Amino acid sequence: MPLSVIDFIKVTVDGATYSNEHIRFTVASGSFMMDEMSTVATKRWNFDEDATLRIRKPGGLVYFDQQVDLTIGIRAPYGLFTGHDLKTLTMEPDMRLAAAAP
Repeated sequence: MPLSVIDFIKVTVDGATYSNEHIRFTVASGSFMMDEMSTVATKRWNFDEDATLRIRKPGGLVYFDQQVDLTIGIRAPYGLFTGHDLKTLTMEPDMRLAAAAP
């Protein structure tokens, strides 16, 4: 799908919510802030392709066992569709140490 039809993303991590102005969306065809996405009609997110979301937050996020709530809104000519998922991400002990290191 063209990146321009991804209308909004909302991510809640352990109670703190981040929306378009805080999120960078990255796929193989490029990396864009969500506020830019409506203008990115020539780049695509393929159905079999992973996407990476980066959250801009002073001091960064702490990556330990966290509950992540994700909502994505996709705009189409015949309506707005939203997808929603709630996961608890658990990191292995070695990764926790690496994430906590300065």
